[in-house]
Amino acid sequence: GSMNDPEIKKLTAKEILAKIKKEKMSLDDESSYFDDLVTLAIGKMVGSRTQSDQAIMESCLKLDLEKTGTAINHTYGIYFGKNESAATFLQKHPHGLVVENWLYDPKQYDKDKPIIEVDGNKYLNSYQPHNLVAEKGDVSLLYELLNHVFNNDKDYINHFLDYVSYPLKNPGAKIRHALIIVSTSYQFGKGTLWRMIGEIYGANSLAIDVSQALDKSKGYTQKAQMVLIDEMQSVGDFSEGRSLLNDLKRIITEKEVSSRELYKDYRIVKTCANYILFSNNKNALALKPNEVRYWVYITERPRANQEFYTKIHKWLDDGGARAILYELLNREISPKFDPNAIAPKTPFLGQMSTAGEHPLTALIRKRFEEKQTPFLTSSGKEIDVIG
Repeated sequence: GSMNDPEIKKLTAKEILAKIKKEKMSLDDESSYFDDLVTLAIGKMVGSRTQSDQAIMESCLKLDLEKTGTAINHTYGIYFGKNESAATFLQKHPHGLVVENWLYDPKQYDKDKPIIEVDGNKYLNSYQPHNLVAEKGDVSLLYELLNHVFNNDKDYINHFLDYVSYPLKNPGAKIRHALIIVSTSYQFGKGTLWRMIGEIYGANSLAIDVSQALDKSKGYTQKAQMVLIDEMQSVGDFSEGRSLLNDLKRIITEKEVSSRELYKDYRIVKTCANYILFSNNKNALALKPNEVRYWVYITERPRANQEFYTKIHKWLDDGGARAILYELLNREISPKFDPNAIAPKTPFLGQMSTAGEHPLTALIRKRFEEKQTPFLTSSGKEIDVIG
């Protein structure tokens, strides 16, 4: 679990390290809280001062933070004798190639040329296209779901489809705004939409929560073209909500972001990730009325009957994603869709801005609209407000 989980906080440093080993967590995991738990364990050790600095580091080093060489030796060890490992063979080979690191770069993908060059440095391209084969077929259930979510509004449906299909047609493209989709009803169909996206993007899609989105390593920015931040909600007070908004601002719009992995210095990494945010709360983010980085959609429609969702999931179970992929690859992107432009403004931006405004502002607005003190005199006469 997360280091903010109350049950995790109760564990001792020794118990945390045991949990990491038992669950075989590592830095390569997409869903674990490996780095958070290691940080928490170190904090507990340092805070209690029951162990020396050397003992603390030895405890953590036993977790095998660098597993690349070990994994190579394990996989290819059968081809080598006892006196040499696969990793050392590669290091000593006269024709060995040295690269700086892995780099996720769909634009430079070439199955015959895995090594790419960026800014004069060589990298091993970690991007792999999804192997799903597009196949023309019936996509009526896709549009039934879209009509349900977006209340049959063609403009909203088309923008959503443009956003999802543009990186499919242009691998590595960065869209400089994010989508926020809010349904006040639970189990409304957003998860089904994401299942469709996940199946057509494959490993190039990734679902994370808010805590992962704000993690300093930002590993997800270098692993996917489409990222879902699920259950989006500005937790805490208003200032914390603003801080959350500021943290998200750069990763959504920029092609380079700062990253700090555990035990490593900050570095600038390239990213082509695009973001969709789901929530059930109108105040999911404390947006300003003139915000330009988010396309906002809010619906208060009720959940459909279960049979509606069951037939869609059955269709997907039977390979419906192939037809969706064909549809999105072959539909025309709307002429007005510009990946480099600001987000098209919707009336829902104002709703979210009002719902997420400062508590004092909300109180003043309520009293003004209800003509309460101090906007009325003691005799009941309305006071003019200038400003």
